[in-house]
Amino acid sequence: MLLIADPEYGRLKEPLQDWAERIGPLSPGSLLPLWWPEQAEGQCLTQEERVAFFNWEIEVWVGPSWKSAVGDTASPNEVRLMQRRVLQSLLQLLYGALGETPTNLD
Repeated sequence: MLLIADPEYGRLKEPLQDWAERIGPLSPGSLLPLWWPEQAEGQCLTQEERVAFFNWEIEVWVGPSWKSAVGDTASPNEVRLMQRRVLQSLLQLLYGALGETPTNLD
């Protein structure tokens, strides 16, 4: 998430601002989307559990290749591609949370 947002303010980085309305607000600090469920399998989650659950889900969607895009050797193009992948994964998770099927992830 640090690839796409500023944790201090919970806002998307400047070149990605056009996605902000689509993915919704993020919590400052954790960058947890405000729409992220407060329950899982009928159980209320603490804030820490919500963050851990979200981090696990986003890693599943983005895949293990995100780690190479955050390294010092990643090219600007690799970073842009990974940013897009994270944003598209967020949209997938949002649609899933809403019980909808995404039609356009670009």
